[in-house]
Amino acid sequence: MTIHLRKRTKTQRALLMLLVCLSLLATGRPAAGRTRAAQSASPIVLGQCPSSQTINFKDTRFTITPPTRVDSEPVAAKVFAFSGTVDCNGNIVIPKSNLKFESVTLSGEVGQFQLQSDATGALSPNTGAMQLTLTVILSLSDPGSDPAKESCPVGPVTFALSTANGKAYSLTDGSATLAGKNSDVPKIVSSKTCTSAKALVFNPALGLPWAAGEASAALPLTILNPISVAPVENAGKWQEGESNNDASHANFLSGTPTSISGTLTQNDADYFSITIPKNTAVTISHFAKMTVKTSEPCDPNASNGSSSASITGPLVAINGKASYTQSIQETDTASCSGANGTKGFAKATTVSSYTMAYTFPVQSADRKEVFSVKAFSTPSYNMPTTGAYTLTFKFVTQ
Repeated sequence: MTIHLRKRTKTQRALLMLLVCLSLLATGRPAAGRTRAAQSASPIVLGQCPSSQTINFKDTRFTITPPTRVDSEPVAAKVFAFSGTVDCNGNIVIPKSNLKFESVTLSGEVGQFQLQSDATGALSPNTGAMQLTLTVILSLSDPGSDPAKESCPVGPVTFALSTANGKAYSLTDGSATLAGKNSDVPKIVSSKTCTSAKALVFNPALGLPWAAGEASAALPLTILNPISVAPVENAGKWQEGESNNDASHANFLSGTPTSISGTLTQNDADYFSITIPKNTAVTISHFAKMTVKTSEPCDPNASNGSSSASITGPLVAINGKASYTQSIQETDTASCSGANGTKGFAKATTVSSYTMAYTFPVQSADRKEVFSVKAFSTPSYNMPTTGAYTLTFKFVTQ
């Protein structure tokens, strides 16, 4: 048999090109430049407050592994690409409307996950730690039915997911794996959309109820935004008249600073804001020293004695509180000898050390604390109320 090839018309060539393009799209081979656009997202710099930036995630899969006593395979649902917001401290919020799951098949029923509330979490790029709390409901319905009219809800169930149980966040490729255990899951009860007959079938099939910690979930994530952390500004501060100072003007201290420095003038406070991780206590210490040198003539009839003092800085009050301890050390470098009228001087050096510690105690959640630094004056110390100061920080996780 002979096949005759005919020359294609312009219309035929155009239709052929259209079919080729549609074929490429159907097989998942994107046109040039499409991958780059899908993968690109605006860079995020944490530590620059106040700010809230959009954080973008690649599509992934959410997998729940039932209790070992339940004869059921893990349930995995595709999660479509989604976005949320991240603030300067790394706190993440994903609106429940942004997180969409593909339906799954479970025991012949159609299962549909949905968030009951916004997902919240936190990211620390430098350590790779990341947490995300999801509260989900799984609705089970017959194939082809309307879930709004006929469905049996499982949950809500909360999963506290963390890289501590998975894989740490990578600054290189933006990947992380979060995993964690479940909260209590009650039995399915009959309702307007769920008959008692259905409940009697689903509860034993799924092994409901579940006790807390019986099941687990995993959520691999890829963050599309390049993320960096602003450096800690140890010497930066905001300063003006006391009457205008408030928390909104405080200088933000990102990360875990080791020290900050500033200069105080009379009746003028400095304000700082620091983020403290959960289960962590922070102690802020201040140290000042006064050295007094005296020179007294050995001749009691002479009157040309002298003294000088050097001071490292003013005492300060943190949030209006100052509880200093004073340590005095006196050292004689020379002494008089012989009868009255002996020539020479008796010299002494007196060193007074002042130390104070202010502690923010442990709390169960991450938080931001604002504190003021103001000169502290008391007659018993006789210290200046102006000058430079330095505070040191100690973070202790319990």
